[in-house]
Amino acid sequence: MYTTVRESQNAIDASARLTDQQQAGFDGHDRAGTVGALVPLLVDQVMAEAGVVEPAVAAKAIEQARGDVSRAVSLLRSWVSCLPREGTSVVACSDIEVERRITPAFAEPDGGQFLGASLDYAPRLLNLDVTPAGGRASGDTGPVAEPDPEPLVLPRATTRLEEQDLIAATESTEPVDLTRRASAAGAGRGAFQHFLSRAETGALTALAYTAVREGPKQADPTLVELRAGRLPVSVTHPRTGNPVRVGSVAVTTCELVLYHVQVDSSGEHTDSRFTLGYGATAGRVERRAISAAMLDARVTRAHANPPGTAKPPSDDADWLVTALDGQEATGFVEHLKLAHHVSFASDLDRVRALGEHIRNDEE
Repeated sequence: MYTTVRESQNAIDASARLTDQQQAGFDGHDRAGTVGALVPLLVDQVMAEAGVVEPAVAAKAIEQARGDVSRAVSLLRSWVSCLPREGTSVVACSDIEVERRITPAFAEPDGGQFLGASLDYAPRLLNLDVTPAGGRASGDTGPVAEPDPEPLVLPRATTRLEEQDLIAATESTEPVDLTRRASAAGAGRGAFQHFLSRAETGALTALAYTAVREGPKQADPTLVELRAGRLPVSVTHPRTGNPVRVGSVAVTTCELVLYHVQVDSSGEHTDSRFTLGYGATAGRVERRAISAAMLDARVTRAHANPPGTAKPPSDDADWLVTALDGQEATGFVEHLKLAHHVSFASDLDRVRALGEHIRNDEE
């Protein structure tokens, strides 16, 4: 923080106290618990962008940040950076215990459609009724007996496309932990996908959309399969060496395809197959997984273009790594609120001197 700001510590303390006073009117003892119950998808978004799956702490971060998602993500990342790493677990997304699975590309996929819990099919009309959507009044606290559903085992919808050789080969995706390396730039598809899973939600969605709108020759992507559920997490027992399940995390995955006839530098067709894109994110903010899959497909397809082919931003992994880093972008924009009078005074001196030089030349 700039020295001139730190020297005004009394003003800083007063500003923080005023913020606390504005929140003091909240009627409730467990504000973080209320946040988690009322806006679970917001908690999911903060956890996804932070890369930290801890709902209670994420809700606390949202509460302390007064609903500022970017600040809540920063608080959560800072908190986890101070914790020791007790172990590592590698899990496969194919092990998801499915709670929702839709396949828009096929009318009758193997295993069928399973809509699960979703508002996608409800009218987008604001309900001002105080009664919850389920029809139970707020004072009705009676138990609701609901059996635990059996986890669904469903085949991947893209399997039938792969069996017919309709999907082009893609780069392998060895897992890369970006918290243990400086940057995702140039680190391969595995690092890029990990970066996409933690990218800022708004930027991720906007850039995925602009990728579709970049020109009349670009075909719309087709969402082959979207899955949501819980992914079991296991670790190796220190004594027996056997895998032990220690919990699960809510995740959403997406597979989609782009239709694009690949041509070489001479204009000859070289590959007419679909390009597969894959996206995954913590939680149930499904547009995150869809947007990540769209950008993954675009970058994958661009790698197969002839050398020297111009790439739009949505096809350039290194550019996307910069544009989608929400913490870096927010940090730069917000740092402009801090004191800049020293550098601005220097700018003023240069502008005045240049102006005087131009006037002297005109005379």
